[in-house]
Amino acid sequence: MLISITLLTTQCKKDKTLAPEDILRSKKITLTNAQWGNTVILHWFSTSQGSAVGHPSRYVDIAEATITQEIMDNGLVQVYFTPEETKNPYSSLPYSRQNSQATYNFNLDYTYEVGKIRLLFFLTAVYGAPAPPYVATWNIPSYTFKYVIIPGTAINTVANTHEKQVQLKGITYSEAEIKDMTYSELSKLLDIKE
Repeated sequence: MLISITLLTTQCKKDKTLAPEDILRSKKITLTNAQWGNTVILHWFSTSQGSAVGHPSRYVDIAEATITQEIMDNGLVQVYFTPEETKNPYSSLPYSRQNSQATYNFNLDYTYEVGKIRLLFFLTAVYGAPAPPYVATWNIPSYTFKYVIIPGTAINTVANTHEKQVQLKGITYSEAEIKDMTYSELSKLLDIKE
C-alpha cells in the first residue's frame, strides 16, 4: 500500500521546556478510498467499567520509526485531519459527525504503538435508527491527516493519575488539553511552520 507522506518543517524557538530536538516529527498524509483497503477489524471502546463495544472499522497503518517505547511510555502522538464539510483546516481525532439524515455517524480515530500509527474509519448507528451501512463497501472520501509526535523529554507524568503533561511556553497542559487543541493551536505552541 503506497501512502503519500510529506515531512513538514518543524522548528522550535529556544524555550526552557522545549528545544528543536524535542519535537520529533510532524507529518502530512493524504489517503484515498483505495488506500484504506477493504479489510475490516473491530475497533474496541470501553463503555463502562468492565464492558466494551467493538465497531467494524477499515484502517491504514502508517509506519513511523520514531514512535519508540520511550514515546509510548512518556510521549504523545496527536493526529488531525481535514473534514470535507468544515472550514476548519484540521480537526483533532477522534472525530464523529452524523450523516445528513441523522441515521448514523461517520467516525475517524487512531491508535499508536511502537513503530506505527493506525488510522481507523467506522460507521456507528444513531440511537433508534437502523444499522449503518457496512463499512467494507463504504466509499471513504480522500482525507489529509497531520500528526505530531512529542517525545518524553517534554512530558511529565502525574504519578497518582498516570496522566501525561507537557509544559509549553511556560504553561503546563494535560494530555486531554493537548488532545482538545486544534492543529493551529498546537503548532503555534510548538512553533511548527505549517
